[in-house]
Amino acid sequence: MIGVLLTENDNEVKPDMQLGEIKPSQINYRNVLKANLQNSQPIILKNLNIQARVTKKGSNKTLHETNKTDMRMAPNSNFNYGINWENQEFKAGKYTLHMTAKSNENEWKWTKDFEIKGDEAKALNNKAVELEKDYTIWYIIGAILLGLILLILVFLLGKRSSRKKDD
Repeated sequence: MIGVLLTENDNEVKPDMQLGEIKPSQINYRNVLKANLQNSQPIILKNLNIQARVTKKGSNKTLHETNKTDMRMAPNSNFNYGINWENQEFKAGKYTLHMTAKSNENEWKWTKDFEIKGDEAKALNNKAVELEKDYTIWYIIGAILLGLILLILVFLLGKRSSRKKDD
C-alpha cells in the first residue's frame, strides 16, 4: 500500500483539535474514562502526544493519569481517548479533566468539568472485572457491632454475678 496526500492548492491548513464529550465507560470490562478528541481539519496530526489527568472538582490532587506519545490522527476524525481508572471503582461525584495535546509545533490545552452519576457508576462497577473494592465501611460496621455485643455480654455477666452475691 502506498499512501497519497492530495492538495488542491498551496494554502496551508492549520490543525485544530477539540475536546468533546467526557464519560465513564469500559474497555474489556475494565473501568476507563473516555474523552472524545476531534481533529476537525483535513490534515494528519503527526507526533501527537497526549497528557491527561483527572482530579476531583476544585482540587489539584491527581486521581488518575495517562500519557501517550507518538500517535497519529487521521484528518476529519475523532476518537475516544481512554484514561485508565486503574482497577478502581467509579465513584459518583464531580471531577475535572486536565488534558494537553501536542502535535509538532501545535498545542491544545483543555480543562473541563464532568460528572459521574451514582446509577451510572454502580452499573459500570457491577460489570467491571478485577476491581479493587474498598471494604473499610464494612470493617467499621463489624467493629461497632462486635463492640456492642461485647458491652451487652459484659453487662449481662455483671448483672448475673451481682445476683449471685445477693443470694
